[in-house]
Amino acid sequence: MIKIALVSYFNTRPFIDGLNHLFETDEVELLEVPPSQCAVELKSGNCDIALLPVGSLVDFEGIQLLKDHCIGADGKVNSVFLFSEVPISETKGLVLDPHSRTSNGLAAILMRHYWKHEVPFIQPEGERFSQIEGQNCGVAIGDHAFAVQGNYNYVYDLAEVWKRYCGLSFAFAVWAFREGALDESQRERLRNALEWGR
Repeated sequence: MIKIALVSYFNTRPFIDGLNHLFETDEVELLEVPPSQCAVELKSGNCDIALLPVGSLVDFEGIQLLKDHCIGADGKVNSVFLFSEVPISETKGLVLDPHSRTSNGLAAILMRHYWKHEVPFIQPEGERFSQIEGQNCGVAIGDHAFAVQGNYNYVYDLAEVWKRYCGLSFAFAVWAFREGALDESQRERLRNALEWGR
């Protein structure tokens, strides 16, 4: 059985559909978890392959990538946001999203190099959206971010801002596995399933 860790957000639905279509239930086990937990599952050996946030790649040695599929965007993605009640130039702190090291890193890069406005980072406590207020801006990702985007005066799609900044697409998460965890036939079946879902 192949154990697969992937994020539990709507944007992975094509991958989940493809895996469920081309594998029998006794051939794969899907662990649907927040993005940051995918890295934990792979590092602990609790899965064979994970949809790994790119911000976590630096924590691994000897992993391989299943190429051709990722969670990425070439412009607006509408699921990775920076929310604020005031213009970025007036912000005093950046509230991080505990579910996404990658999106937090992207926001930090854009704050420094695009907006040229550095602020301290704030680790959220309790309900994080309650801390994105006043002069604190904040990162929010995934399905839960849709519900609150109308609550803020300034809503920045970070993938869209990244594209504007450097003209490049952005990969949020890639399929990664430990060397030797999957044989070539398993990798090919996984590629076919992901392609079918896409």
